[in-house]
Amino acid sequence: MANINFLLTEGPFQTEKWSTAAQIAGAALKKGHEVTFFCYLDGIYNGLSTQEFAEWEKVPGDYFKELVDNGAEIVCCGICVNARGQQSGKFFSEGIKVGGIPDWAAFVGRADRVITL
Repeated sequence: MANINFLLTEGPFQTEKWSTAAQIAGAALKKGHEVTFFCYLDGIYNGLSTQEFAEWEKVPGDYFKELVDNGAEIVCCGICVNARGQQSGKFFSEGIKVGGIPDWAAFVGRADRVITL
């Protein structure tokens, strides 16, 4: 099976890139592939558990928690997290970790494919 890494740099309400990444990742996990995410810059907002959007049944943070529950590893850049006032990931969905560029380097080193969105 393949190892697929995503570098996600945009927040969930800027574009639909988060949704594209989540859908590809979910399909890959169902087929038995390994999936990793490194959330960088505003991409760190995708993992927040505090999101609310009245018109949506599920918000981006719910989808990313579901990916973690299905085996994906998600790490957010610690500098990006703290620079955006997210207090070391205090508001992230369970299982989403705070790390750094060395984590992303490790993901890329293991990856068969890297997708940047």
